[in-house]
Amino acid sequence: AEAGEPNEGAAPIDLRSNGGADEDERSFVRFDVISYDAEGEYVYYIREAAGEESTMEYDGRAVKATVTAKDLEGQGKLSFSVAYEGGEGDDHNAFLNVRKPGSLAITKTAVNTTEACDGQVFTVTIRLTDKNGEKLAGQEYTTWIEGVEGPALTTDADGRGELSIQAGQTVTVQGLPHGAQYVLSEDTQPDGYTLTGSEGTEGVITGDEESAASFENTYDANGEMILKVRKQMDPADLAIPENTFAFELRDAAGGVLETVTAGADGKAAFTAIPYTMDDLGETY
Repeated sequence: AEAGEPNEGAAPIDLRSNGGADEDERSFVRFDVISYDAEGEYVYYIREAAGEESTMEYDGRAVKATVTAKDLEGQGKLSFSVAYEGGEGDDHNAFLNVRKPGSLAITKTAVNTTEACDGQVFTVTIRLTDKNGEKLAGQEYTTWIEGVEGPALTTDADGRGELSIQAGQTVTVQGLPHGAQYVLSEDTQPDGYTLTGSEGTEGVITGDEESAASFENTYDANGEMILKVRKQMDPADLAIPENTFAFELRDAAGGVLETVTAGADGKAAFTAIPYTMDDLGETY
């Protein structure tokens, strides 16, 4: 077999732990005692058998262990030394397992919009802490918007960052640490919009999985129109008697909505008429 690969028919050896360790800590393992009856150099390759935890990226390297056996004292007792190559740590015999990162997809929807709303940008604030509640400050994460890489998400000293998103888009933040805790908010809205719904705004990132959140905004527009009239005289230098000339505002059916009279300057204005989204496209 090639170096680092088991010989044909070889069986895996179970490693015994020192009792296990919490995540981010070290755990020590050892093989059964190997007996020798002659001086020499013996070479072994150690590999970690990958587990079944989907959130873990297991170390796939082979660590070479070279055992040297010598009879140093001539008293029938061999002495040993071992050198490791290819592993982590000062002794080069450590295996490093890494939790796979997860991602967070944030979707924005807006309802009751008009063509003038196209391209409106919303700001979503994200606050990140690690599994122990410590702020993930000064970090940078990749974002993707509809399959195109977007601006990087950078967190400040408080673990806070901002994402820009348009209606109909999904922004996915990638590379978030397993166990990271997130809180999302939309603290302000563009003029005319209100926040009318949100889901998944708080959660914990799981490695190799995508968490989801969403925000919904509703658009509303209103305004008013003041219709004005002016009385003119011929010849133009004739005085206009105040409150003499009356003007009527009528609806399409001919009904009188309001009557106003012109002042000495000949001007008159009707009461402001309010309009809402229900009036869009209508002609009055």
